Amino acid sequence: MEHRSDIAVLLRRLRRFGIHIDEVNSAILSKLVRCVRHVPTSPDRQLLIRAVEQLVADEPPTDFDRSVFSELDEVLREHPDCVFHTLRVILALTKFSTGLRHAIEAGVHHSLKRLVSSPLPYQIVNECLAVLTAMVKTALHAGGEQCYVALAELDMGAVLVKLARQRLLASLGGQSFAADCDAYPEHATSGALTPVWRSLLVNTGSLATMIKACSDLYCQAVFSRWSGELQHWSDLLITVMEGPIRRYEPHPGPSFYEALQLCISYASEYSAIAIIEQLDALMKGRPDLPIVSQVVDANLIESALRRCPVKSIVENYYPVTNGAVGIGRRVLELIVVVLRELPDRSDGHYRINVISILLDHHVRSLFDRAAPTSLRDVLDSLFSHLCRLVPGWCPEIDFRRYLLTGMVD
Repeated sequence: MEHRSDIAVLLRRLRRFGIHIDEVNSAILSKLVRCVRHVPTSPDRQLLIRAVEQLVADEPPTDFDRSVFSELDEVLREHPDCVFHTLRVILALTKFSTGLRHAIEAGVHHSLKRLVSSPLPYQIVNECLAVLTAMVKTALHAGGEQCYVALAELDMGAVLVKLARQRLLASLGGQSFAADCDAYPEHATSGALTPVWRSLLVNTGSLATMIKACSDLYCQAVFSRWSGELQHWSDLLITVMEGPIRRYEPHPGPSFYEALQLCISYASEYSAIAIIEQLDALMKGRPDLPIVSQVVDANLIESALRRCPVKSIVENYYPVTNGAVGIGRRVLELIVVVLRELPDRSDGHYRINVISILLDHHVRSLFDRAAPTSLRDVLDSLFSHLCRLVPGWCPEIDFRRYLLTGMVD
């Protein structure tokens, strides 16, 4: 189906079954997709679904209804060999608010969630994630709040967290994992390591707790093989975050922020920067939501500092070659926003957690030498918030001297 002539031949054959294509409309699409469902051989099914894909790409119909998506949803369920091109058809038809609404009414979004959660080739999973991301964008810009709510309620963050758990557990079942980790070295040769980790990973704790149970080297080895999919996951989560900024419901839950933690740690640097920027916009746009608490609970600060350690923040602060702001600045700005918006809790839980993380990661070293002018505004804010939250956190630092000289003795 690389040539339009192939499609023309196919459509001429379809006329024998009473299908005449003068224009692409709802009735024609429904008949074509129904044919896909009932064609007995895989090559013919794939030929036909490719023809449908080409038709809707060239002439997107404007008068189609739910029946088209009901048929497409059945193809997704019945014919794995046609899934990829069926997804392309759905993508083309949901670029408009009418198509998106009909797709949601037909339950297509639930089928996409099921596919993403299934052990399918990464090309299909990535295409599913791309379709979901496009559907969320259409909902935000044209489809209205009701469509966004239906998509947000899929709770795709929880799906990603579950898949991450499964990947870690599946890797633990192998025999070569001990060479990739530095945790519990005394058990590595005794065979006791797998049960120890398995008991940690199957608990109900957060994803951050699971990752801490493994060495960073081990997690890097596991998730580096997932980097392509994490890029698509990041795009979806970033797009979903725009809903609360527009004051759409529902608000992201704990699993959503756990999913962000995974992407900040192991997705591309571009994705990590984009997530941090969207988090910043979300905290500023919705101060009424418990976002800071979720950021702290999901260990997003620690994940960001692991991704861009304090010692490398100065180097990474400057813009990268493509003109984007470096990840170092974004990490510092995220920390400043969190410190500024820390909830007033009597037990000091969130304050203590954030401050201890910063001290454990040697945040004081940021003030050990004169900072570049472009870095001073962020460092000044960070320093003043630390002094406000934890008076005397670093007695040898004289705040007034720091403000005058930009460095600490």
